[in-house]
Amino acid sequence: MQFLGCIAKLIAFGCAILFIVTALLALLFFNIDQHFMSSGTYKRALAQEQVYARLPSLVAELVTSLGNYNPCVENPELERCKLDTPSPPTDHLLYPVYNAPSPELKSCLSRALGENTYATLASGKRQATRAEIEPTKFCMRQFGVPASMISGKGGPPLYFWMLDASDIEAILAALFPADLIRTKTENFLDQLFDYLDSQSDSIKISWVDLKTQLNGDAGMTVLVRILRAQPPCTKEQLTRLTNINPGVEVEKLLACRPPEEIITQVAPQIHAVARGSIVKIPDQAVLPLPTRDESMNSSNKADGLEGVIKMVPLIRLVLRTSPLVPLVLLLMIALFGVRSLKGLMLWWGVPFLLIGLVGGGFVFIAWLAMDWGMATIAPADKMTAMGFTANLVETGISVARDVARSLNLWIGGEAGMIGLLGFVFLLGHCLSGENKFSESFRQARSQQNRAA
Repeated sequence: MQFLGCIAKLIAFGCAILFIVTALLALLFFNIDQHFMSSGTYKRALAQEQVYARLPSLVAELVTSLGNYNPCVENPELERCKLDTPSPPTDHLLYPVYNAPSPELKSCLSRALGENTYATLASGKRQATRAEIEPTKFCMRQFGVPASMISGKGGPPLYFWMLDASDIEAILAALFPADLIRTKTENFLDQLFDYLDSQSDSIKISWVDLKTQLNGDAGMTVLVRILRAQPPCTKEQLTRLTNINPGVEVEKLLACRPPEEIITQVAPQIHAVARGSIVKIPDQAVLPLPTRDESMNSSNKADGLEGVIKMVPLIRLVLRTSPLVPLVLLLMIALFGVRSLKGLMLWWGVPFLLIGLVGGGFVFIAWLAMDWGMATIAPADKMTAMGFTANLVETGISVARDVARSLNLWIGGEAGMIGLLGFVFLLGHCLSGENKFSESFRQARSQQNRAA
């Protein structure tokens, strides 16, 4: 019988070790499911970092940066840039500006860029860098552009390309006030996590608010801002603006900047023409994501997005049920190792206290190493080299840090509560003596052992 008692205690000890390990993992997994994979965590982080109010500025900087960014110009030593066949100089968007400008435009470019840089760009030896494009736009706004560039060379329309960061920020702020951005973002986050949690088969984005804004005063503000950012109108263009035909394309009306006194006259007419295009915008868009049935009916080796979506329910089930394993081990500890209430407080108290100490220690280390981890995962210099702006990278890291800290706080708080409970158990073990309940429990177990 003594041998069986030793075996039981050995099993209980093994269960206690496994309990500590699985409980620590369960703390991590369960909180990842409840907080990291919850829209509420990201809503709080975005609000905490005031992203909604700053989003127009961040997007404006990003759009301007990416619109002016050419990786092979900024980093010609990239392997893919060495392998690619360079396009001929005449295909460069700004080649007509540098190669055949008017005397006034040439003089402005020479002053803004420097004579050597201007000569290099005019020869077509290389394209302009991001730092060189903005002063080029400034000169184009003052003295116009060659006729060969009016239609642009692919990419976005020229009237949109001419906008700088301040223009895009003003346009976005007019169309998307901070409250509307917050509503749209939170609605998207709710739909996204409902989709991942199999509660929805699609993610829909409504354009109704945008259409309302474009049809109202905000649309007029946007229109005037675009016109003021363009090169000055030629006589032919000015004639077209002052005699607008009903069927004219809006893009042709936005290609130049009329005199200030004429802008206020033609803007309502251009806005009226633009409404024909606004009506064609659908009320909502559905993101092209596979439905749950499509993911489930796909092959077991489904790759890409379908494969990820197919695995999400299983992953979330594992995360949510992870606390069951340490719970079973806890019961096994009581079954094989406990002989009295005092013994129960010892067998449970020590593992609980160790979970609190180890879990709290890991959380403390993670808190200290958080900034280093963020910098390692997303180094700022590499992100900016890819075209992202410094402000956007900093904001993204701040939001990620806020989410990680929230997860850390929950894990640390729960580990602390478990450790405190373990301390209370051990304190009770030290202060308690054999009571009637524990004595009856011990006698009952002794009788069972003798009968066996």
